[in-house]
Formats: sequence, structure tokens, C-alpha cells
Amino acid sequence: MPLLAGLAAVVTVTVLARPTALLTFGLIALAGTLNSKRSTH
Repeated sequence: MPLLAGLAAVVTVTVLARPTALLTFGLIALAGTLNSKRSTH
């Protein structure tokens, strides 16, 4: 039972962490493109 609980916890953490990581990466990429566009203009 503890093994199953641990697996469930790991799955929950990865599922919750993945979207936030993607969101952060997207925001960083967006900020980078905006900064590059501002510097070129």
C-alpha cells in the first residue's frame, strides 16, 4: 500500500508540475521575443 501511495503522489506531482513548467517556459520565451523585437525596432 505505501508503494501505491508513493506512486500516486509522484504522478500527482509530475502532472501538477508539468503545466506550470510549460507555462513558465512559455512566458520566458514570450518575454524573450518581445525584448528582441523591441531592441531591433
